[in-house]
Amino acid sequence: MAQTPQQRQANMRFAKAQEKKMGKPDSNTPVVKKQGPQKSPISKAWISTSFSFLVTLAFLRESAERAQVPV
Repeated sequence: MAQTPQQRQANMRFAKAQEKKMGKPDSNTPVVKKQGPQKSPISKAWISTSFSFLVTLAFLRESAERAQVPV
């Protein structure tokens, strides 16, 4: 979403105040660190194990319900 002129002015004022507090940066170009590919917080093994567990529980529950109802 693009900034409105009011937001841009407010950001400029804020940056100016911060610059006074901390001093000017060494260069005007921002330093961008290259990041490698992000790792998932949960491993694929845990995801597959959890999915298998849920499918097995659903199957057992369905089987138990069918076994209790007389035809």
